[in-house]
Amino acid sequence: AVGDAADGKKLKIAVIPKMLNNPVFGYAEIGAKRAAKQLGNVEIEFTGPPKDDPVQQAAIIDSMVAKGVDGILIACADPDVPRRAIDKAVDAGIPVI
Repeated sequence: AVGDAADGKKLKIAVIPKMLNNPVFGYAEIGAKRAAKQLGNVEIEFTGPPKDDPVQQAAIIDSMVAKGVDGILIACADPDVPRRAIDKAVDAGIPVI
């Protein structure tokens, strides 16, 4: 079923918004966690910079790669600043959307 890892483990998905101080991303967190609960085998880690900060966003991507998340969903504050961090995630086999 959707959300099932091949080995039965819980999939860890990082959701990284542009900034946490924008209410629209609060709704994104609610929706992501609701969908994860419905899937049952997905854990959402919702984290991002408190305000629009592409450098901090890139560091958060790096930290999620180090944690070994199974996927990353990101709303980029700047398409160029986090590019290297996104490339490292992809090179590590982590899908990034």
